Amino acid sequence: MRMEEDNTYNRNELGDRRFSIEELRCAIDAIDEEILELINKRLYLAIEIGKLKVEQDEPIVDRARENNIVTRLAGLNKGPLQKNALQEIFAQLIAVSRDIQERPGEAEK
Repeated sequence: MRMEEDNTYNRNELGDRRFSIEELRCAIDAIDEEILELINKRLYLAIEIGKLKVEQDEPIVDRARENNIVTRLAGLNKGPLQKNALQEIFAQLIAVSRDIQERPGEAEK
């Protein structure tokens, strides 16, 4: 299975060829590793934002920003990911980001 240059999977790329479960799982494993790396990058940025919020005496929770994130991503979503699933995934990611902003010292190694 070939990944496009921009690291996105083209759903039409499977064509008529049938892949084994092993091949498909291998592709999923590679994607999972990329997702993990991106989540950690996002959380490092959240730590920095949390520090700035403390310095500027701003609240950690910004519901308007949180809602804008989910709304923007729902508008960009072109895949089979349903809107409610997208909302659940990003609600959890935002909650983790908020938690890490409140306790940045615990996350830094």
